Amino acid sequence: MAEDLTQQLRKDIEDCKCFSLQLDESTDVSDTAQLCVFIWMVFTDMTAKEELLTILPMKEHTRGDDIFRTFKNFVDNTKHPMSKRKDLANFQNIASVNNITSDFEKRF
Repeated sequence: MAEDLTQQLRKDIEDCKCFSLQLDESTDVSDTAQLCVFIWMVFTDMTAKEELLTILPMKEHTRGDDIFRTFKNFVDNTKHPMSKRKDLANFQNIASVNNITSDFEKRF
């Protein structure tokens, strides 16, 4: 079942016209920092869909560079089409997201 959901989400990402990403830092019950990545996709018929894309453990700190490195590793491993990305947001720190967004623009 989990594999089917993963494949459906991958197909939605491939089929969508564009998408936006939202990042949220949180801490689990064992005090491990995590990066939750949500994706909001828009399709050619102008329907939209939002999904939890992944939850990534933050092995070190939660600074902008650490967030970028963790997310970049995820993108490199999954081969998601970042050329369709139109926006990036962080729920907790607007200053941090401005730095991350400019890094994404330069690095992707």
